[in-house]
Amino acid sequence: MNLNRVILLWIAALAVGWLAPGRSGGQPVSGLEDLVLREEYRAAIQTYGEIPDLTPMQKYLLAVCYQETRDVKKAEEIWKNLLGSRERERSLLAIARLKGRTGPTLESEQTFRQFLREYPLSTHLPTACLGLAEVLVKRGKKTEALTLLNRIRQEYPFSPEAVAAGGLLNRELGEYTIQVGSFSDYLRAQKLVDDLAADGYDAYLVRIPDQAALSYRVRVGNFSSRAAADRIGRTLKQANRLEYFITH
Repeated sequence: MNLNRVILLWIAALAVGWLAPGRSGGQPVSGLEDLVLREEYRAAIQTYGEIPDLTPMQKYLLAVCYQETRDVKKAEEIWKNLLGSRERERSLLAIARLKGRTGPTLESEQTFRQFLREYPLSTHLPTACLGLAEVLVKRGKKTEALTLLNRIRQEYPFSPEAVAAGGLLNRELGEYTIQVGSFSDYLRAQKLVDDLAADGYDAYLVRIPDQAALSYRVRVGNFSSRAAADRIGRTLKQANRLEYFITH
């Protein structure tokens, strides 16, 4: 399941308890959120598309349905109309992401930056940072993009966005990395990440479930070759007394 689908289902799952309009014959129909969760986007549009008094959240989800059925103009129109409502935050982000996929990328970049200015504490911050990083890569602004991707991986290590950021970093910098520790204690693992980051290393956590418990593994960087990774590994071993091995 891709990141877009995860976000979509998460939003729909929040939308519980809505009253669904009845059919002409008086029989109840599934709520819009139920149709979205079942990915029945065309049914949602047919049932709800002409209803004028939907709530802002329902309108937001209806726009998602239009997007999923490739009617991106209608989706954008609805989201733009919601910018003055309590759904502004999600709608602004949706527009930025839509522009990032369909162009123009400059407008997408500007909208992502506007979102980050307006909502610096948003729960959707990882999604916004990832979207902006993807657009920056397309626009050739690789240095800023890589900084954002590393930030996602460091600050939101267990999120779907961190997985996506890791994939982009592998593509742009190389898939070799150095593992310098494995802990059952999250706080010990995070302290090592913080210490290495303070020394200028791109350190991050990976959470691995094993048969007994969770294992928090501390890794450093992306490297284009095993030899390049080994050079940094030997430096870490000498300076920080850290045993290491190379993985990818």
